[in-house]
Formats: sequence, C-alpha cells, structure tokens
Amino acid sequence: MVCGPFSITKYYWEDVGKPPPMGESSNDDDAFYKCVNDLYCAGYTVQAYMAKHTQLKDCNGDGVIDCDDYVRLHRLGSAGCNNSLSSDYENKYKLCLQTFERK
Repeated sequence: MVCGPFSITKYYWEDVGKPPPMGESSNDDDAFYKCVNDLYCAGYTVQAYMAKHTQLKDCNGDGVIDCDDYVRLHRLGSAGCNNSLSSDYENKYKLCLQTFERK
C-alpha cells in the first residue's frame, strides 16, 4: 500500500529510519501515516531515500544519474530501479518534464 502525496510505502519510510512528523514520535502506531501525509515529513522521507540510494544507481544505464534515475528509484525502489516504468506512470512523468522543463 502506498500513502500520501508522494505515494510512499511503509518499507520505503522504514528504510530511511522512520522519520517522524515534527513534534511526533516515530514509535507511535500511526507515525507512518502521519509522516507520509505531512508534506514536509513526506518530502524529507523522499530526499533521505534518494540520498541513501542514488550513489551508484544509474537505473537506466545511460552513464548519467539524473531525473530519469530518480523517478525509477522512487517508483520501483533501489532493487528494482533497472526495470521499466508502467506506461501510464512514464507518460505522466514525461508530461511533467515537458510542462516544467527549463529552457
């Protein structure tokens, strides 16, 4: 099950040390749900996951670690980031790139 604005799994959250939302404890039964539904805590969780797993993670094998690798790492996890994204997810990602690409 994925939760919150960044679709974070409990394993993903636990993998980076169970960050708690501000003023909360990560030992509370609902700490995971509180964190991933709190924009700042969820954002920190994603940043921590990327920092932990991006070293040596050229997920698409093009010799560069960039957004294409980060999206695969986030969506597919560290062990599976060499796999392909679903066409629906990849299309959303490409639309986002086209919409927000710096020129």
